[in-house]
Amino acid sequence: MPFRDNKKEFKDALIWETIYEYAKLNPDEKVYFVSKNHKDFAVEDEGKYKLHDHFDNLNDRIKYINGLKDFLVEINHLKVHHFDFNEESEILKLIRTELLQNYIHSPIFDGEMYVFFSNHNFDGWGSNYDIYEFVIPDRSRVLETDDFFYIPISFIADIVYSVETTNPTYEHWSGDAEFIQSEGIEEQFGFECLVKYDPKEKKIIDLEENIISFI
Repeated sequence: MPFRDNKKEFKDALIWETIYEYAKLNPDEKVYFVSKNHKDFAVEDEGKYKLHDHFDNLNDRIKYINGLKDFLVEINHLKVHHFDFNEESEILKLIRTELLQNYIHSPIFDGEMYVFFSNHNFDGWGSNYDIYEFVIPDRSRVLETDDFFYIPISFIADIVYSVETTNPTYEHWSGDAEFIQSEGIEEQFGFECLVKYDPKEKKIIDLEENIISFI
């Protein structure tokens, strides 16, 4: 697959050759090939991945896995957690409160918003938030270790932002502003994050994989 359609992606080819050579030299070992690049290496079937047929998996000894989290589930370091009774609603309530109090205005979200708005030629955002439709989008992705839960969370939040554009009348030394900034625009944006949660202490330990998107 790295050389399909006349492509010359030697780096992908070297990755595969290295894995294949290691597996052949170590016939008693199971080899896990972990990569987010499933287009070149694997095919998806109902949420599961397997190597393309023309890759020799040495009688299923080489197994493709789409990401480190799935690998940790595969080796039973992370297990799927199933909520009991009112546990889910209680945890969601606690997470929502802590997000609003300690995280929404923290460098974690501020940094992600800076990257998001910078990549879309926007500038600035408001500091007043409210969270709507706070949910776990896929309960099968709630994972646990002996000490923590890893809970995917999605929510909608109000953000006030402005659009910065180049001044079409700007001339050097004219005294005019080089950029023009619009009035504040208030819209709702979608947020996704992975919450590392301590069920014993009932608090958030960390936030990972933060994603902001247009609605």
